[in-house]
Amino acid sequence: MEHCISACWLVRREAIEKVGLLDERIFYAPEDVDYCLRMWLAGWEVLYVPSAEVVHHTQRRSHKSLRMAWVHARGLLYYFRKHRYWLSQRSLYRRINRAAAQHGLQSPFGLS
Repeated sequence: MEHCISACWLVRREAIEKVGLLDERIFYAPEDVDYCLRMWLAGWEVLYVPSAEVVHHTQRRSHKSLRMAWVHARGLLYYFRKHRYWLSQRSLYRRINRAAAQHGLQSPFGLS
């Protein structure tokens, strides 16, 4: 799994100390994708546990407000610029695979 929705995470303190906190320039939505990517690039694995259940009542804020939709879109644009990919994830996946190899981890499932 490339990333997990940030409704419920369990994160080791050492990982947070190494990766840092959420990027405050990304508000509402793509922050979870950014954080998981930063975890992968820092040599941490992102694991999805399908047997765990969490009820997350979404607000879908960007569907209720044009302003929130713009904030969401601006965060996405910043994320794509920050990680240097626009139309293809191939280069991003190569970066993740290189980081995994450098840290002695197996390449994430589905990333090639």
